[in-house]
Amino acid sequence: NADYSVVVLARDLAGVERTLSALIGGLFIVGLLAGLGAVALVGLALRDGLRPLDRLNGATREIDASSLSSRFPMDGVPEELLPVYGSLNDLLSRLERGFDRERRFSADLAHEMRTPVAELKMLSEVALKWPEESGPETHGQTLEIAQRLQATIDSLLNLARWESGDSKLNLDDVRIGALVAECWEAWAGKAGEKGLRVESQIDESVVWETDGGVLRVIVNNLLSNAVEYTPSGGGVWVSVERGSIRVANDAPDLKEAELEQMFERFWRADSSRTETGHSGLGLSLARQGAEMLGLTLEARLSDGVLHFLLRKNGGVMFASS
Repeated sequence: NADYSVVVLARDLAGVERTLSALIGGLFIVGLLAGLGAVALVGLALRDGLRPLDRLNGATREIDASSLSSRFPMDGVPEELLPVYGSLNDLLSRLERGFDRERRFSADLAHEMRTPVAELKMLSEVALKWPEESGPETHGQTLEIAQRLQATIDSLLNLARWESGDSKLNLDDVRIGALVAECWEAWAGKAGEKGLRVESQIDESVVWETDGGVLRVIVNNLLSNAVEYTPSGGGVWVSVERGSIRVANDAPDLKEAELEQMFERFWRADSSRTETGHSGLGLSLARQGAEMLGLTLEARLSDGVLHFLLRKNGGVMFASS
């Protein structure tokens, strides 16, 4: 056997282990502090970044029906939130216009109802106080006022029903020429009394697949408006073509700026505010009915002549006879 020697070298690792433990503990503490610092910084950043939303939330809570004219200030708002603020301000503008329209409607409705109700009250009081003087004329006046009130209420009910979409269309083939002629019969006498020149150009072959009841309301209101507001001795023109119905009348006092106002509920030109036969709902009802049928109702003014054009807008089917 060969002779050999074994040399063993050893070192105490306790110091190294203590150093490693110290390093690990230091790293843990640094990591913990860094994590806590990051959480604090993120919290501060979020709090600062969300401050515009907090202001928006507070401002939103203060808005009610009486403060719709206010707007959210956009000064100092982060660029990312500008579209949100802009959309909310647009929403407030639409709500303000809607509330103003409903307030005007309520005031106009009270005005419209007050006069006939006062007339009915007066006639009733006279009939009770002097029954022997209450004759057919008084009863006729009472009936006329009641009919006006009923017409106004019926128009309001139709508007509410059509605007809410609760009405269902009863589509059928309708001969437009016959429908227009039927509606004109109700106004021919009044047109004769006023000495109106009436010209018509009607294609009798025109047939539309539509709701005849709704279309009759539209046409009747257009003819009513033409006869009632055309000056004595003026002209009224009615035409029916395959894709449109046109009703025109002399309107020398009408202004271009008043065309869209004509379709507002209870609106009437100043010169006709004392007119008792109209509630100012007819054209509003006509436009809403046209929308139901998929038609477009437009008003144009040309050389002192008011033109109403009811035309196809994609929703109504046209058929040929």
